[in-house]
Parts: sequence; structure tokens; C-alpha cells
Amino acid sequence: MPGPDLPSESVLKIPDLDRARLMRGESTVCTELCRVAQTIFDNCPHGEKLVAWKTRDHPDSSDRNDYSAQSRVDVSFYPADDDAKADYERRMGQDVFGASIRWAWISLLVEIEKAS
Repeated sequence: MPGPDLPSESVLKIPDLDRARLMRGESTVCTELCRVAQTIFDNCPHGEKLVAWKTRDHPDSSDRNDYSAQSRVDVSFYPADDDAKADYERRMGQDVFGASIRWAWISLLVEIEKAS
């Protein structure tokens, strides 16, 4: 794949996933995945930046006549540019990794399923 080489491990500084948090509920797993992904995205030196958001609690309500569009995905990776942020960012609430789902802006989505 064309593009710059990956930086060395010492430059990238990938944090460890907290195993105890991975054994909790799906919401906690989503938050942990966002924490680690965002650290990686923040340290990537080239190209367009992405942000990780836990979107499981906020379906896309922008199309009020299409209820199938209100499907949910647990974690969404969005572009970090201002146009995208203006559409998906939730400006109220206490959920640090919360954002609304906006299907048109999602670069990558993750669905978390824990074994019962």
C-alpha cells in the first residue's frame, strides 16, 4: 500500500488494553477501545486524522422518516475535520466518548459482542 512507512514502536507508543475493563460489559469495552484507538490516532504523524467515538447509545436521528437509519453501531471512527465534527459531535451529556451516529461520515465501524 502506498504511503509513508509506519513509525517505529517507540514513536507510536501504543497503550495496553486494560484486561479488567475488557471483562466488563459492552459499554465499558467500547470506552476502552476508544481510549486506545484515540491514543494511536493522536500519535500518527501523517495524513488525515481520525477520532474514536462510542456511538452505541446515540442512533442516527438525522433522517426522521427512515427508521431503519436509526440502527446502531458500538464504536465509530470519524474524520477529525470541522465539517464532520459539526454533524456527529454531541455537545451535551457526560459520556466522554459519546457521539451521534452519522453513517455518511463513518470511516470504520466496530460492533462489540461479548459472550454470555
